[in-house]
Amino acid sequence: MRIAVPVMEEEENALIAPAFGRARYFAIVENGKVVKFVENPGFFAERGAGVLAANAVIKEGVERVYTRRIGAKVEEVLRARGIEVVFTDKTSLKELLQ
Repeated sequence: MRIAVPVMEEEENALIAPAFGRARYFAIVENGKVVKFVENPGFFAERGAGVLAANAVIKEGVERVYTRRIGAKVEEVLRARGIEVVFTDKTSLKELLQ
């Protein structure tokens, strides 16, 4: 399963972003391992950050997103594409992957 996790840095010890649309990067995970980091085009956006972020993970072909918080509209966009949205209280990517 291909998963996206919004993070603030390009490293396996990265903190999970407090909000999906304002993450600096998305860690793309397969089989419990980070395969790459994707820059979030919504990070610098003044408006529409969540939708830009959603489109970035949709392009990556993910099937699930783990996040701490996400806007209702963005969650709806992801779910409409068949992407499962899972809320987590984990604070780091490493903790989530364990």
